[in-house]
Amino acid sequence: MVWREGTVVSIPVGDGLFTLAQMLRSPYLCFFQVFRTGEDWTGVDLESAPVLFVRGVTRQFLRYAAITVRRDLAPASAVEVPDRWLQLGPGSQVVTAWRGTPQELPVMTLGEEGLRVIQKSAAGVATPLGPYLVGSDHAELDAYELDTLGVYPETIERLALCRAFGRNVDPDKDLICGRDLPPEYRSYFVAISS
Repeated sequence: MVWREGTVVSIPVGDGLFTLAQMLRSPYLCFFQVFRTGEDWTGVDLESAPVLFVRGVTRQFLRYAAITVRRDLAPASAVEVPDRWLQLGPGSQVVTAWRGTPQELPVMTLGEEGLRVIQKSAAGVATPLGPYLVGSDHAELDAYELDTLGVYPETIERLALCRAFGRNVDPDKDLICGRDLPPEYRSYFVAISS
């Protein structure tokens, strides 16, 4: 797939459900909170569609996600790549999700020392804006996205969860920050652990 800024694409997220995204500066996609069964996008106006999140994606994601270019939809004009992100701290860790339950699941993750807010230039230069944040009680955790690239099937699982919860959710961020994990997240962690 050739990357062109402003290109609108549909992405299957499972069970005949699709969502829309728009190519921004490579490799960033803007994912919209617009879901439909089938690919009838009649009446969809991306100018007024809520944004779920903006995230960079890998070529692997583009290759395997069964993306379809939608030439019948006009791109949103006001979406941009953010300049603030959450950077993973050094180190990795195994976190046991749902400890002591039948759903218990060990998950390998990065960010052992927490997350910190960075400002990232268009050239990719990252400037830290503070110390690493540990724990779940920081407003910045919900204000910014992780500065990681989305892969397949992880990004598809995340989109399906956003649809199920009716809002932007990020299981990785919640896991790293030690938040309570809803049982619906289990399929996400199983998919990324496979």
